[in-house]
Amino acid sequence: MALNFVKNHDWSQDSLVNVQSKIILADETLRDGLQSGSIKKKPNIKQMYAFLHCINDLGMDEVNVGFPASLRIAYELVKYIADHIPELKPYCTGRATVDDIKPILKLREDTGVDVFAALFVGTSPIRTRVENWNLDNLVRQVRGAIKFATENNLKVMLVTEDTTRTSPDILSIIYETAISEGAKKICIADTVGQSTPNGVHKIVSYIKDEIVKTSNIEIEWHGHNDRGLATSNAIQAVLSGVNRVSTTAIGVGERAGNIPTHEFIYNLYLLGILDRTNINLARIVEYSQRCAKMLGIEIPKIEPIIGDDIFTTESGIHAAAILKSKTIEDKNNVYSSVNAETLGRKQKIVVGPNSGKANVISLLIEQGFNESDITEQQIQKILSLAKMKNKQLTLKEILSQL
Repeated sequence: MALNFVKNHDWSQDSLVNVQSKIILADETLRDGLQSGSIKKKPNIKQMYAFLHCINDLGMDEVNVGFPASLRIAYELVKYIADHIPELKPYCTGRATVDDIKPILKLREDTGVDVFAALFVGTSPIRTRVENWNLDNLVRQVRGAIKFATENNLKVMLVTEDTTRTSPDILSIIYETAISEGAKKICIADTVGQSTPNGVHKIVSYIKDEIVKTSNIEIEWHGHNDRGLATSNAIQAVLSGVNRVSTTAIGVGERAGNIPTHEFIYNLYLLGILDRTNINLARIVEYSQRCAKMLGIEIPKIEPIIGDDIFTTESGIHAAAILKSKTIEDKNNVYSSVNAETLGRKQKIVVGPNSGKANVISLLIEQGFNESDITEQQIQKILSLAKMKNKQLTLKEILSQL
């Protein structure tokens, strides 16, 4: 029997048959992201302006500019977008109340920008108990808020806060009320990172099949990372049929943060569906680093996709395979599922206690040496030094042994 040793097998590929529609990506860094406890100093307006350009250059479709009811900054951001980045679409957040909608209408009037409103209401039993609400209260609130907005030609997305802890019956009533009053978008919010991928599939399927049905309603997934499943859940949401996802740069956000933009979009690339977006993958590192600098947060070296160590190899066995792979087409994938070239980066071989001959040869070739000029004695001197020092060697230490 002839086996295929030419192309890697992808066990995930057969799950993509239903992903046909365009995926709208919304950036929540300047809204949800600024609630992160890791931020010691909030960014100033000029830093936010610069970051808006990074959001646009990356290819995100929309950006949440925050709460006009309580923050003047939303007006400043929308005005800047209108004057400098008109292709980027801003939207505003507010509670599902007339009092929060009025400032959004005023912002629209003052800027001339046709923003839409993401209006939220808590729907889970624990939220309604805390707030002393009942279902009748919620239905009246949603109906009144969306009716007021649509009567003023304001486009609305209803966000059901804590959706993933809300029963199907309640969701049906709330969403059907919102849609009947003119909401064109609804948002499933995994507000406390409650869900698992299986739960995501069940809730998205229910909302599509039992509530939205054939209506032309956009469905958004908004997730948090409390259980470490934000990226997995967002991918499952897309595979299950949502056509909008909101993310934040480097996953910043309240508690454990939101869906990290870099993880989510790179996984769309690996799954072969990034072409359903407007993303320019080559800009993801710059976008992430700009956010980190703006917020005074250090990106961990072991961070997936964008960390400094993602393409660093100390293992001798791995380095040997990488060295041997130089002549094959997919050389960047021999010991990585993330292709360095797609991000404008390179594989980095280092020399440490776990290294072998290939590490030394690769590193010296990178420095301009010819492999034929590197002697066995030099290689062994460098490897002995790494074992003696029990650490990764600096370039200066390596060159001192030649």
